[in-house]
Amino acid sequence: ILYKVVKDFIAAVFYRNPDLDLTSRDESPEAVRSIENLEQQVNDHLRDREREIKGILRSALVDETLAGLAAVYLDYIYRDTAGDPVQALGGSPGRRVIQNEVVLVKIRPENLIVPPWVSLYDLHKAPYLGYIDIVPVESVKADPTLNPQVTAMLEGELYKKLMDVNLRELTVDQDATDDVRHVKLYTVFIRSEQGGALKRLVMAEDQGTRNAPLAYDDFDKGHGADDRGWPIHLLALNEPA
Repeated sequence: ILYKVVKDFIAAVFYRNPDLDLTSRDESPEAVRSIENLEQQVNDHLRDREREIKGILRSALVDETLAGLAAVYLDYIYRDTAGDPVQALGGSPGRRVIQNEVVLVKIRPENLIVPPWVSLYDLHKAPYLGYIDIVPVESVKADPTLNPQVTAMLEGELYKKLMDVNLRELTVDQDATDDVRHVKLYTVFIRSEQGGALKRLVMAEDQGTRNAPLAYDDFDKGHGADDRGWPIHLLALNEPA
């Protein structure tokens, strides 16, 4: 019965990917043009990845129905051969584009990092939000946004050993076949009391790093101190919301 209720609910409220309408907070011609290009880029990306994104959104609706809370991480990444992010889409002359994509990932409710004292329907006003993830060590070491001196000290563990204790018994024994080392990462976005850019803190549950942060820097992608500034977007359908 519960499964049918969830399926009927999703069919009633969700039938296509959204079209985003973005507005620049800065009225200068360059900023407006950049936002208009970003809007086109995002909507093209939504259409190109229609099936994948629909699956993420449907899964988030299931999370909300069963757990009372759903979350997705939304980001836009642009890098070129200069090594630094370029504000204008399309990059600069003479630079080769390395990465130019919209990132949309569902966060499982149990992997959310939220302040325990903040009410469910007030989480968008929380002082911090974050998530937990288990990532291959080599992927972490290759991430250009993390401190290479710290990531070089990562030792890693087998994936199964990093899972929740209650889930270990439900999986097959991978010790003999899976030799890929993983690390459990904690990524937290912190709102500044003075306003302005968010801070991003990345920590690893790993003996090699000796609790040194992998990153603590400004997450300045237009995220301000208002309620809309989080790269983590929450869905909680309840009466107070």
